[in-house]
Amino acid sequence: AWVDNQRKVAFMGIRYSRGITSHGVSINCSVDMDWFDHIVPCGFDRRHITSLSDEVSSARTVTVKEITPIFLERFQKIFN
Repeated sequence: AWVDNQRKVAFMGIRYSRGITSHGVSINCSVDMDWFDHIVPCGFDRRHITSLSDEVSSARTVTVKEITPIFLERFQKIFN
């Protein structure tokens, strides 16, 4: 998922290999962004990685515990 089409805050991936599918999702809630300085998200070299904590207007930390029920509810609604 992109913020303002410039900053990547979440990732989803699907892989199929030898008859086996695997999938994953990640949401950057509050992470050390220095680790992401050396990667190019989804092949777009002018865009950056961000976190939910960095994107909220208040100076607070967004936690995984806070986001999990919201994510699960929306995921279930979309992929029922």
